[in-house]
Amino acid sequence: MRQSQKRPVSQLVAGLIVILLLLLFARSIGDRSAPEETSATRSIRMIHVAQTNYYSQFGRYAESLEELRALLPDYDLASGVRYGYRFRVQGSQTSYEVHAEPLRGGGSSYYSDQTLLLRRSPGPGSATSTSEPLR
Repeated sequence: MRQSQKRPVSQLVAGLIVILLLLLFARSIGDRSAPEETSATRSIRMIHVAQTNYYSQFGRYAESLEELRALLPDYDLASGVRYGYRFRVQGSQTSYEVHAEPLRGGGSSYYSDQTLLLRRSPGPGSATSTSEPLR
């Protein structure tokens, strides 16, 4: 009688372990965009530094990533594509905007400007100056 009681308990434990492993696996698949999003925010910060340096040299902001190419430490970023994101810069004498949008669906898009405030739009659609700020 004891063996029959031990078997259901061991099967229950084994079943719980399988469920736990499946949940962990599902969570890891969902977090795949996190490294790309972290890289996107770091890339925007690099663009801010390059824009500050450009402004100090030329008295205006760069109008495009092409103008910032010599000041950016990463060729991929200067080309506009880095770690799953496409970057755009639009600048003028007194202001600039940075846009970062995922190449694949499902990630967040980002926006920033000369105020250095980073904004995010989760899901579809581009982030804008009115999107939620990142803290």
